[in-house]
Amino acid sequence: MKRFPWLKLIKKSRPEPPLEPPFWLGNHSNGEYFHVQTPRERLIHKLILQAADEGARKHGIDRRQFLASSMGVATSLSVINFVAACGSNGSSSAGRLGAGGGGQGGNGLGGGGFGGTSGMGMGGSSGGAATGGVGGSGGSGNGGTASMQGGSGGQSSNGGRAGSVDAGAGRDAGVGGTFNTGDAMDPDCTAANMLDPTQEFVFDVQSHHIDRVGNASYQDFFQFGYPAQASCGQGLPGCFSRDEYVDLMFVQSHTALAMLSAVPAVDAELPITNDEMAASRDYINQLAHSQRVVIQGQVLPNNGLSAQLDGMDRLVATNEIICWKVHTEWGPNNVWGNAPDGYWLDDASVGIPFIEKARQIGVKVFCCHKGLPAPLFNAQHCSPRDIGPVAKMYPDTNWVVYHSAYQFGGGTTEGAYVNGSMTGIDSLITVLKGSGIGPNQNVYSDLAGLWNVVMMDPTQAAHVIGKLLLYLGENNLLWGTDAIWTAKPQPYVDAFWNFEITPAFQMQYGYPALTQDIKRKVLGLNSARLFKIDVNARRCNIASGAMAAVQRQIEGELGPLYWLGERPRGPTTRREFAQIQNFRQFFKFPG
Repeated sequence: MKRFPWLKLIKKSRPEPPLEPPFWLGNHSNGEYFHVQTPRERLIHKLILQAADEGARKHGIDRRQFLASSMGVATSLSVINFVAACGSNGSSSAGRLGAGGGGQGGNGLGGGGFGGTSGMGMGGSSGGAATGGVGGSGGSGNGGTASMQGGSGGQSSNGGRAGSVDAGAGRDAGVGGTFNTGDAMDPDCTAANMLDPTQEFVFDVQSHHIDRVGNASYQDFFQFGYPAQASCGQGLPGCFSRDEYVDLMFVQSHTALAMLSAVPAVDAELPITNDEMAASRDYINQLAHSQRVVIQGQVLPNNGLSAQLDGMDRLVATNEIICWKVHTEWGPNNVWGNAPDGYWLDDASVGIPFIEKARQIGVKVFCCHKGLPAPLFNAQHCSPRDIGPVAKMYPDTNWVVYHSAYQFGGGTTEGAYVNGSMTGIDSLITVLKGSGIGPNQNVYSDLAGLWNVVMMDPTQAAHVIGKLLLYLGENNLLWGTDAIWTAKPQPYVDAFWNFEITPAFQMQYGYPALTQDIKRKVLGLNSARLFKIDVNARRCNIASGAMAAVQRQIEGELGPLYWLGERPRGPTTRREFAQIQNFRQFFKFPG
């Protein structure tokens, strides 16, 4: 494979990149919640770095280059499969990780054995559940005792015995999802498994950057709340700037189109206003010589309703928004430890006048934060309980439930839908069922703030994707990342592109197969239809634009930076997260 002089070239413009997998596996936050690294994630991180050592030696390249290649992505996903099959306590994965070369469907990372002395096997290019872990032609183990989850199905290599259950399902069908990694040590094979941007269209419906940081509250916010983010090389608050947004979203990612999303706060406290979002959109699109950014308009109906309604006309006529953004859980009086404010969309004195005004203007798509209760959000109003009634009341409107109500009601782990449950994603499903809103009607949801968490547990990920496809419909699930608060988006796009729900889970829970056609819909085609985007014309314009030319040049010189592991922009320690919450002026900006 081509060797890139990583450190020599990168040090010219940025600090030495960390030795990290493409996926961030530590603590992280988008400012609305704080995720603590789990034992599973700690184990996955350890095993990825072990495998990267052997992979780098095999190919004679730097470990960072290995991790930042398609092999690094495939290796990481293979480890996630492996830990899911063996159990998150790592009891079956104590041995050295091998990187031998095996045959088709080989039992292991790189076909030869994701297993050295322990004899553990994993699915290779064609997958296949192997009883034990007979190493392939280069594997060193031949006495594994546990059944490993394979890829999409196939045959075992070099005489390895076929598993006693359907390929990819695991011994007891308890593992619900799997990543199709191919031969993780073959750069051509792994590159072929990654999403092809010339053929696929990625539309991120939830992304962020900041613009205005002149007031003292936001200087404090970025100086003390995110102290380590200066590691991006741009200082503070430059690591969250428009230029960083362009770099992460459109140079280090194959995202074709992004929705620049609004945040709730009074104008004086906003880090980016409606007008500044419009200016940012115009700047980026002019820079790209194509349309790469669209925007939504933030409306706060519970903060001076009359003035808010009057301002909606200008947001459409002047700012050319394509949808509305509302936070029903926000209120102008919410402070740390006391968040009394919020409203319901079906409230006749607040929500209904706002909806009626939007319908009158003609912009009838609404994006509403539900779930992920931040410390300053009114937790009660994070409930999706009002989504069903307004969607039923106004069938000419469309509703995008940001975060899919994930973690509402204290739910932290997603499983199969429980009838009547008002916890997590189940709460959204319960509300829609109660309102008579079926699949592929006028309620949508997105994956921002949850896919990067649940993908580390393929069973939980299978339940999340499976439930949303089953109850909201394959035409109504949208891609979103919450970047750039969170990690760079491209590795997570490729992970989703290679994710499958096992046949056993499809049979047991009625989940649809996660086919490539459905993935195309989720990653961009559903959003394009909702927002009336001509995908073919847009793709052609983007490919010929200046920003795409810059991306191609950088890839030629430095390789695929979009897989290079980086520390996320959001907090990664409890102290950083707590510091954010401790600024009184910041309390009106939950995230």
